[in-house]
Amino acid sequence: MRTMGTWAFWRAVLERAGSTFLEAFIPLVGTGPLTGLDWPQALGLAGSAAFLSVLKSLLAGLRGGSPSVGGQETLGA
Repeated sequence: MRTMGTWAFWRAVLERAGSTFLEAFIPLVGTGPLTGLDWPQALGLAGSAAFLSVLKSLLAGLRGGSPSVGGQETLGA
């Protein structure tokens, strides 16, 4: 649990959350013209996905100290 307080842990969590946000948001933008996009809904959906990614990383960190669910990631200093 000590690794959850390190910059390496939080950097990995933020990287996961950012990539999850973009993975959820980009397909929504690509579905039609930008003027017809429901921006609040698209940002809300992508934000919810990012939040769940952070939650998953925190739960994995409590279990094994790594933000990776499988525990295969080793965090550098």
